[in-house]
Amino acid sequence: MNVKNMTLAMIIALSYEIVLKLIIVFLSTVVHSQIFTNITKLLSLIVGIIIILFLFFFYNKEKSNKSIQAVLKILIVCFVLGFLLRLPVNRNVFGYSDALFVGEIVGLIQSILLLMLMILYKKIIPSQEKSLILATIFMAIMFGISIIKSGYVLINYTIFVATGLTADASPIWFKISFILFLLTHISIIYFLCRYYQYRKTGV
Repeated sequence: MNVKNMTLAMIIALSYEIVLKLIIVFLSTVVHSQIFTNITKLLSLIVGIIIILFLFFFYNKEKSNKSIQAVLKILIVCFVLGFLLRLPVNRNVFGYSDALFVGEIVGLIQSILLLMLMILYKKIIPSQEKSLILATIFMAIMFGISIIKSGYVLINYTIFVATGLTADASPIWFKISFILFLLTHISIIYFLCRYYQYRKTGV
């Protein structure tokens, strides 16, 4: 197993998440099936493991840069923590609301770290790799937007935890969230495709 194989695994995992999201949005009747729920829970765990493994292999490949190395170390810890918080057994131990609240905080930190990672990584990409540079910029923009979205969600959830009051999410918010989800996943897949081609040359 190497970073190229894990990159392909990441592309497959993220493509699955897009398909799953489309099914949830456009085929909502299927979502209520117990079989569908059990399968998606299992696949969600597999996707989480793939992401952590990819970050580990990416770290091993790119750790020569001290700044990238430091960001990746913290990022891996955050993704491991986020993965553990999503496990049903831990949500039962800590309480669903507490686990969800901490998960929102971790998600915001992840977005900030991913933006930092893209900014740092762009600086070390050879100038002739224009498609990879473009993919990195596109991905950085989407993570920047994700920071704003995650911050907004965290503020609303903090208000809910503190007061018990919650604002009804408008249909427009759901549409915006859906579009951002698609664009973010597409930007990551595009980056991974360019990164795979870049590493395929043996650089």
